[in-house]
Amino acid sequence: MLFERNIINKSFWGLIWVSFLKCQGTLVVIVSICLPFILWILSPKVQVSLSLILPLGILSIFLVIVFFDAAFISFNKSKNLLPKVLLSKIFYSTNNEPLTLFLLEPSLSFSHDAMVSFYFIDNDFEQLIGIGVVLNIQQDGKIQVMMTKPYLEHKETLQKLANNDNTILNKTIVKPIISKRFLDELFIQGGS
Repeated sequence: MLFERNIINKSFWGLIWVSFLKCQGTLVVIVSICLPFILWILSPKVQVSLSLILPLGILSIFLVIVFFDAAFISFNKSKNLLPKVLLSKIFYSTNNEPLTLFLLEPSLSFSHDAMVSFYFIDNDFEQLIGIGVVLNIQQDGKIQVMMTKPYLEHKETLQKLANNDNTILNKTIVKPIISKRFLDELFIQGGS
């Protein structure tokens, strides 16, 4: 259900609907519909129809608020398209080699069995720390990613990552691409 709500937020009208609900749109519409009748009953002989202008003014202001809120949400979502790393867990392969499994927030940028790269932010610079693969996209949209090729020059960072160190997890980025460096290594190994 949560993932369905996230997908609704991805479309323009879904975003407008979420903003409408967030701004108490149902209440404003009910008040705007009832207000003309109440004002007409209280003062039916008014020259300038206040019962028409007031609800239209309220609706207009409300629509501006809804569209402004939708634009604000859209702007904030566009700033960070990469999912946050939620947690990590150590598994051991068949040859007893430790592998780290990561759980990421939902993202439409990732697909099953896709290659990914792991980066650690160190003094505002992204350092490539490993390559991996998307193992599963869960029912709730969260993504399971396995680091299959850690770069051992970042052994201390990798160890903290495997131990679920929140400060390191928050500085870790998973991108749905692989680096030229890894591709070069694949070609060199494949060619010899």
